[in-house]
Amino acid sequence: MHEIAKEKLNLALHCAGMVVIAGGAPGARFKSPELCRLLGIEDESADLDVDVIATRVHPEDRQAFLTHIERARSYNGKSEHEYRVLLPSGEVRWLASKGAFLQEGSGESSTRYRVIQDITKLKQSEDQIRRKNHDLSVLNEKLHRFSSMVAHDLQGPLTSILMVAEIIERAESLDEVDRSAKFIKLAVARMANFITDLLEFAKTENEGGLQKEAVSLEETIEIVKSNLKAAIAENHAQIEIQSPLPKVLGSPTQLLQLFQNLISNSLKFRSSQTPQVTVNVKENSDHWLVTIRDNGEGMDAKKSQNIFEPFQRLHSEKMDGTGLGLSICKRIVELHGGKIWVESQLGLGSAFSFTLSTD
Repeated sequence: MHEIAKEKLNLALHCAGMVVIAGGAPGARFKSPELCRLLGIEDESADLDVDVIATRVHPEDRQAFLTHIERARSYNGKSEHEYRVLLPSGEVRWLASKGAFLQEGSGESSTRYRVIQDITKLKQSEDQIRRKNHDLSVLNEKLHRFSSMVAHDLQGPLTSILMVAEIIERAESLDEVDRSAKFIKLAVARMANFITDLLEFAKTENEGGLQKEAVSLEETIEIVKSNLKAAIAENHAQIEIQSPLPKVLGSPTQLLQLFQNLISNSLKFRSSQTPQVTVNVKENSDHWLVTIRDNGEGMDAKKSQNIFEPFQRLHSEKMDGTGLGLSICKRIVELHGGKIWVESQLGLGSAFSFTLSTD
């Protein structure tokens, strides 16, 4: 009966990933196949002691482990400790150790028993929860800033419309009403553009798995030139392709928007010179490097650091805009496994570069 109970206990401990060891006096050795398995020791009949266990304890936790053992030996109460062990395979496991003295027989002697449990999965779950909580905290902060900026940007045209509406109420001539109506029309158009860009930005933020297909950048540039035909003609702009344009894997719609946003920015923020825009593509081992360079007014390098964040407008005092165009560009590039950056000097133009994964 005693052996059956012992087998049941061992089975329960094994299922729970737990080991019970007795003793713990300095130099005491014992055998524990289950502990050998937890420590990654192949010879499950090996003699174990604190020094042997310490060799498997993670280097960063070893000193704390040894200190805990020494304190536990001189303390008759309960003790608890968590530490990592580093297996020969490189795997890291978390173990929880709980010890206590138990009276035996007539109570004249006592033995320290220690229960060791594999808590690796618990620690992994805790890490996942911490990461998710951190991600949620970051997301909440982004949403707070985003909503504040949206409210601010919508408030501008709405305030203008309200002010002009009050002027119309007091208007004494049709000419005054006509001028006010035109102003309202401009404010509404500005709001409509903002909402359109906001929806595009939200669309890219909510993209899941991107459905990729072969996209000809040559055809993409031709479509961009066709879409921007009026702006190109108005500015007498020159768009030069300096290298063969390959086919890449990606979303045709998003890549079209990416190139169109960047090229239209080059036309919008032109200098006094005739706009010249060049497109260059280089192939690297695992990505394409695309550079769109212009001779526009450029920007202060210090001010360009946050240019890809939502609602950042470096030229707000001169140009209308929502401040979402480059944020959309950044998100599209990220969805295609790349990154985007800008090199610019005030008065010397800008070079926007981005990478697109070849996979």
